[in-house]
Amino acid sequence: TGTGKSGVIAVAAQHLVTSGDVLLLTPWDALVRQLRADVASRFWERIGAPIPSGKDLVRIYPSTAREELANHRSNTLWLATIATLQTIHQTRTEEYAELRRRLRMVVVDEGHYEPAQSWSDAVRGLERPTVLFSATPYRNDVKYFQLSEEYQSHFSHAEAESTHILRKVQFEPVSFDGIPEFCNRVIGAVESRFGSDSSARVIVRCDSPAEINQVIDALSYRGQSVLGIHETFPVHDSVHLRRVPNPDERSERFWVHQFKLTEGIDSSAFKAVAFFRPLSSERAFVQQVGRVLRNPTRSGTEIGLVIHRDIDSLDASWEAYRAYDEAVAETGLPA
Repeated sequence: TGTGKSGVIAVAAQHLVTSGDVLLLTPWDALVRQLRADVASRFWERIGAPIPSGKDLVRIYPSTAREELANHRSNTLWLATIATLQTIHQTRTEEYAELRRRLRMVVVDEGHYEPAQSWSDAVRGLERPTVLFSATPYRNDVKYFQLSEEYQSHFSHAEAESTHILRKVQFEPVSFDGIPEFCNRVIGAVESRFGSDSSARVIVRCDSPAEINQVIDALSYRGQSVLGIHETFPVHDSVHLRRVPNPDERSERFWVHQFKLTEGIDSSAFKAVAFFRPLSSERAFVQQVGRVLRNPTRSGTEIGLVIHRDIDSLDASWEAYRAYDEAVAETGLPA
């Protein structure tokens, strides 16, 4: 996370295929929107390169597939969730066949999700060269794949950190009894590290909508700007959101969630993550920490701060991941 995956996807989509269509897939709607922005212009603007032209960039849905395929010429970049492709595969056989005929390459972001059986059938049924990207290859990510070494590329966390592409991680174990004390500890740790700089944003991880609401109330009471995100929250509420907003369009310092912010948030403004409750999956934990490690300035002094309950020993989980990363760098991904 944070080492340039979106840029590689943008280059692959725009330049690897010069004749024919490319399909870009991600698991989630928010990731489709971010990927579209990167491929169309954002990545190119960030590196100061000319924005590619000449290819249509089209979001496809099951209900629009027939019309869009008819209206757009060859050399189109199609974007969709994997679930959309699954629905087209199962219910719109003519559109699926036409898409397969036109495609020259398939790109799957967050590729560790693709082996799910129904998704895998839809992706592999296209019978086209497929590139899988994962920013958190950990434990069993290649369990369902047969990948020869010549078709693997692994950029280790250790190398990314040593070249300052990623921030180093600093763990801040704290003790607390309940949400009010937790919020006091978090505010104290953040201000100690980043001062009053409101541009340093903080992700707070809870385990339920009720906890999110309590943390929002506690932080607001302490004068902090805060935003809560959960799929069950009411629509049209400026503080409680169902969908992840564009970080460039919001100014809140604390972003509180359950699962929404473990993937797809690529703003370097997030510099700290606080765990009121830890995640049950080690991969999800690594992904969550990855949200605060982007280091576009390549400064060697940048830190991603991880605040956690002392008895949860999340630093030990991180060390296990780093040991795995070093082993993979030496021997390759396990079969």
